[in-house]
Amino acid sequence: MASTLLTSLLGLGFWAVAAHIYSVGTLGRDSALVSSMMTISMVCQLNLNNVILRFLPQVRDRIGRRVLSAYCLSGGLSLIAGLGFVLLAPHLNSKLAFLDSNALIAVIFVTSVAIWSIFTLEEAVLASLGFATWLPIENGIFSAAKIMLLPLALLFAGGYGIFVSWVLPMFLSVPVINALIARRVVPHANRAQQDAQGVLGVFGRRRLLSFLLQDFFGTAAGQVAIAAAPLIVVAQLGTADNGYFYIPFTIATTFDRLSIAVAMSLTTEVARTPSRAAELIHKAVTRFGLIEVPIVLLVIAAAPLLLLPFGHGYSQHGSTLLRLMIAASCFRSVTFLYFAIARLRGRGRGLIIPQMSIAAVLISSIALLGSSWGLTGVGVAWLATFVAAAALLTPGLASFWRDPRIPEDEARRSASGDVRVKSLQVADTAALADQH
Repeated sequence: MASTLLTSLLGLGFWAVAAHIYSVGTLGRDSALVSSMMTISMVCQLNLNNVILRFLPQVRDRIGRRVLSAYCLSGGLSLIAGLGFVLLAPHLNSKLAFLDSNALIAVIFVTSVAIWSIFTLEEAVLASLGFATWLPIENGIFSAAKIMLLPLALLFAGGYGIFVSWVLPMFLSVPVINALIARRVVPHANRAQQDAQGVLGVFGRRRLLSFLLQDFFGTAAGQVAIAAAPLIVVAQLGTADNGYFYIPFTIATTFDRLSIAVAMSLTTEVARTPSRAAELIHKAVTRFGLIEVPIVLLVIAAAPLLLLPFGHGYSQHGSTLLRLMIAASCFRSVTFLYFAIARLRGRGRGLIIPQMSIAAVLISSIALLGSSWGLTGVGVAWLATFVAAAALLTPGLASFWRDPRIPEDEARRSASGDVRVKSLQVADTAALADQH
C-alpha cells in the first residue's frame, strides 16, 4: 500500500506537469498510447501476475526457473502483439495513423509492451516471495524519473515527449531489479520454501489447469475493459475530450490501486499461511472501510480543486466525471475483494463469469452513454456498472466471511486427520499385541 500511495501521488504529479508543458491534444494522444501499451501488456501477461501471487509462495523448488519462464512467455507474446497493433491500428482507426508514419515511436511502443509486462510480473514476484518492502523504492524511483524526463523529452522526443518520458525509465529499472531478484530473492525463497506443500499436491493437475484458464480469460476481460475506456473515448469524442477524460480516469484508477494492493496482499499472505484466512479477511475489510471511504468523500467534495493544478479546462470539464468515477471506487473495492477470495478458493467460475459480464456491460454502456451525453455519460456508465456488480457479488463475500476456508487449509486438516488416524491404528495394534 505504501508503494501504491507513493506511485499514485507521483503519477498524478507526472500528468499535472505534462498538462502544463504539453497541449491537450498531445496529452490525449500520448495517454492513448500509454493505455494501448498497458492494455496489450495486460492480455499478454496471461494473468501470470495473479498466478505468481497465488501459487509461487507454495512452490518448493526451481523458483528462479519458473519466474524466468513467466518472463519469457509474457515478454515474447507482448512483442508479437505489440507489433501486430502497430501494423493494424492505423488502418482501423485514422486517429492512430501517426503510428504508421513514425518508425521510431512504433519501435519504442513495441518494445515497451514487452518491458512493461516484465515490470509488472517482477512486482508480483517480489510481493509473493516476501520482499514487498522493495516495491516503494523501485516504484518511487521509476515514478520520479518519469517526471524529471518530461521537460527533457520535450526537446529530444518532439511531440511524443509524454509517452517517451513514461516508458523510458522502465528500460533502466527492469534489468537492475531482476539482477537483485536473481541474486537475493530467489536464493532466499529456495531456502525458505523447501517444506511448502506444492501446488499440484493441493489442487491436482486437471483442476489447476481449469482454474488457470478461467482466471486468465476472466481477468483479461476485466483488464481490457478498464484499459480500453480511453480508447473508446478518443474514438468517439476525439483527442481533446480524451485529455479531459484521462486525468479523472487516472486519478480514479490510481486510487483503485490501493484496493488492489490490499487484495494482492490478502491473496499472497493467505496462500502462505492458510490458517490465518479468517484473521486476514477481517483485516482487509477493515482497511477498506477505514482508508477508502473517507478519501472518496474528500475527493467528491474537492473535485474541482484537485483538478485545478492540471489547468482550468481540466477542472471545468472533468469535475463531474471525477466525482462519478471516484464514487465507483467503493463498489470496485467489493469486486477486488471478491475476486481475491475466489482466487484463494480456487473457484474459476467465480472469476470468469462476473468479470466477463462486467466487461461487456462497461464497454457497451460507455459507448452508448458516451456518444449521447459526452464525458458525463461515460462517468454514469462507469458508476452504474460497478454498483450493479458489487450488489451481485456481496453474497459471495458474506459466504466466505462465515466460512473462510481455502483448499490448502482443508488439505492440511485432512493430512493431520490422516496422521491422527494412523497413529490411533498403530496404538490399537500395539495394545492388541500387548494383550496377546
